[in-house]
Amino acid sequence: MHKHHWSWLAWLMIFSLPCWAWSRQGHQWVAAIAAQHLTPNTQHVVDNILQHQSMVAVSDWADRIRPTRRYLTWHYATLPQPHSPITNHEGQLYSALHDCLHVLNPRAQQSDAERKTALKLLIHLVADAHQPLHVGNGKDKGGNLCRVRWFSRTKPVN
Repeated sequence: MHKHHWSWLAWLMIFSLPCWAWSRQGHQWVAAIAAQHLTPNTQHVVDNILQHQSMVAVSDWADRIRPTRRYLTWHYATLPQPHSPITNHEGQLYSALHDCLHVLNPRAQQSDAERKTALKLLIHLVADAHQPLHVGNGKDKGGNLCRVRWFSRTKPVN
């Protein structure tokens, strides 16, 4: 795949419209929207990497493996104050996106399994990056400390 095809995929996924992504369904919506905008060549590459699984089907995979220590902080970014530099944050969402793109670079010497993991993470983390409670205010661990009241029960958002 040509370099510019990956950059289009990355830009499309990173700057797609914000969407409610608090659940499996939210991640599926974001993946479905992104999948509709892939070029035929990019879709072919995605199919090869995902071994013909759809982007929608793998979109919540990262939440199912979330308890593993390696990926635990990849789902959020806590900015110390509004409009602070992305390099000054807690949580590894933005660096995780960068790492995924690096693994997916056609010139990177990565195994098929590593590329598949990176693409599944990228699909998921783009939705997380567009979820307001995953990019927090410096005091809520990317929204993870927020509590909501739902039918007279108070519980954490995530």
